[in-house]
Amino acid sequence: MAATALAEGVLERGLPPRVFININVPPGMPKGLRATVQAKRNHVTVVSERLDPRGRPYYWIEEGQNDWEPHDQSDYQAVRDGYVSVTPLQPDLTAYDALSILEDLQRARAK
Repeated sequence: MAATALAEGVLERGLPPRVFININVPPGMPKGLRATVQAKRNHVTVVSERLDPRGRPYYWIEEGQNDWEPHDQSDYQAVRDGYVSVTPLQPDLTAYDALSILEDLQRARAK
């Protein structure tokens, strides 16, 4: 139901160029919808070295843990609270605020 209503709204109103939406639905009956931001997490994985029966080393990747940063408007929190989260996303991951730093480094190396 939530996806149908959102799709109809997007078809009617549209989205800005290069924007797509991510929808997350909680288990059970949702309490409603929330417009959300993408949650931030630190994914911690442990890799341990082990030995096979012939004494050769191999590496085992343990199940990772997610350390979520609290944010009242995040998709993670909305789903935990029982709401459908709708997050507008874009594919451009460029850190624009860091471009000037790299440009300065480039100029310094060119001298």
